[in-house]
Amino acid sequence: MKFKDELESGGVKVTYFSKEEALQNLQKRLPNMVKSFDDYGIENPLPVTLYATFRDQEQYDYVMSIKDKYTDIILLNTQNDESKEQFDRNARVINVLKVLQYFFTFIIAACVVVILLFLGMIIKTKFIAMQETIHVQKLL
Repeated sequence: MKFKDELESGGVKVTYFSKEEALQNLQKRLPNMVKSFDDYGIENPLPVTLYATFRDQEQYDYVMSIKDKYTDIILLNTQNDESKEQFDRNARVINVLKVLQYFFTFIIAACVVVILLFLGMIIKTKFIAMQETIHVQKLL
């Protein structure tokens, strides 16, 4: 719970599931698997689960720094580097999404500038077309 509170204080979205809640979620998604547990006499094998959702590189770095303090309670497979690879993949995805966000922001800003220039051109053209008519009406 201290780990959860520390992550939440850093602005990370955290979802906590107790063993029972984790089993209920699994039962909603895969009811046959939970039935198999009962058939083989297996009690709830699921650990307490904590999902941390981060939105940018800064929050990812924060989660990784906090994670290092709690390695004794976090279940990670230390025999292979799958968990590290997954964390690295997440970091790459966040960086790609950040680049895409800047790209689309640039595209939207460019579209707004083009629209404003087009509207300015239309207004200027209308005024130039009316200028001669106004000049003739002044002379009359």
